[in-house]
Amino acid sequence: MFGAIQLVLSAFLVIYLVRVVGHDLTTAGALHSASQVAGILGRPAWRYLADRTQASRNVLIGLSLGMALSCTLAAALAPLGSSWPSIPVVIVFGATATGWNGVFLAEIMSALAPAEVDAATSGGLLLFTYAGIVVGPTVFGALAHSAGFVAAFLTLALGGLIAALLVSAMPRSGLVAP
Repeated sequence: MFGAIQLVLSAFLVIYLVRVVGHDLTTAGALHSASQVAGILGRPAWRYLADRTQASRNVLIGLSLGMALSCTLAAALAPLGSSWPSIPVVIVFGATATGWNGVFLAEIMSALAPAEVDAATSGGLLLFTYAGIVVGPTVFGALAHSAGFVAAFLTLALGGLIAALLVSAMPRSGLVAP
């Protein structure tokens, strides 16, 4: 789910902001850039928070919920039209949907014996992550085309909630990739 949400943000945000929300292309591009900068800053910030609190699982759950909220708020931009609320929405969206990677990897590694980390991260983990990257945007695009972007973003929000549930149910000694 994390990979799917991240790639949907990258692939569809500008199209959505222009075609549905009503921003001009330059503003939509600037908003997309703001989301990416937020993600760049979010990665070390979330990792720092997880290290300081010794609660990477809780931070990961928070990121999942942040992605769900961001998708919901993105859907809510449609009736507002091109206005300033797009700025905080894309910043939170970028910080969560692009900033999850380090915390995710740390949580996975904490659930494994040191000898298992290489195989799990290079094989098992990437299989699920890349599956989300391939399937997520494809399904989102089909849903946006058939039911509209608002429905697609709300469905993606549900995916963020499911990811939060999966992370919270993840056993400490097993590997489950949302």
